[in-house]
Amino acid sequence: MLGVVAACFLIGWQTSAPAPTDAPGSASNAVPRVVVGEITGNPGNSLMIPLYYTPYPNVPLRSFTVEIEYVSNSLKFKRAEKGTAAESAGAEVEAVLTDGAADPKGVTRSKLRLTLSLTDKQPQRGLPEGLLAYLLFQLSTQAKPFVIKLNTAVVSAQDIQNPPRKVSKVYAKAGMVVVELADVNPEATCFFFSH
Repeated sequence: MLGVVAACFLIGWQTSAPAPTDAPGSASNAVPRVVVGEITGNPGNSLMIPLYYTPYPNVPLRSFTVEIEYVSNSLKFKRAEKGTAAESAGAEVEAVLTDGAADPKGVTRSKLRLTLSLTDKQPQRGLPEGLLAYLLFQLSTQAKPFVIKLNTAVVSAQDIQNPPRKVSKVYAKAGMVVVELADVNPEATCFFFSH
């Protein structure tokens, strides 16, 4: 059942891959790009958040590591799974979660460290474009309407040279989880009845 849900979800996300939001020729378009998706969910929902990668032809990457920091009071990380692009390239996905302690206001922040890498020691091509991973989260049944930002930073990256060289410029776009209540749906007002 999860496989069917995942396949349907992934098809929907793949057909609506995020387009670059920056102007052509801007600095973020001249480097590899990592984009964490945005999703809306209701309390108690399981969520699959996509992680997309867009390579830059002059800088093919063999691996990169991102850290995703977020408020985790109502959002719990379960696991990371390979996306279709990672599967086709034989790439590995590793995830390590560090839960923080609650601050004086009771807000807990967690940090997810995600590494995507090619298994070939001397790859001919870098990581491919597309859906490299999806991140599985669980929303608490007690979650309140809230926007949880998934602050994303690339902390390391290596090119395909032998030996690998560090790549210092990789653009990262943060993701977002919007928590809505299932029984609170905004109703559209009808133009004809409002005038």
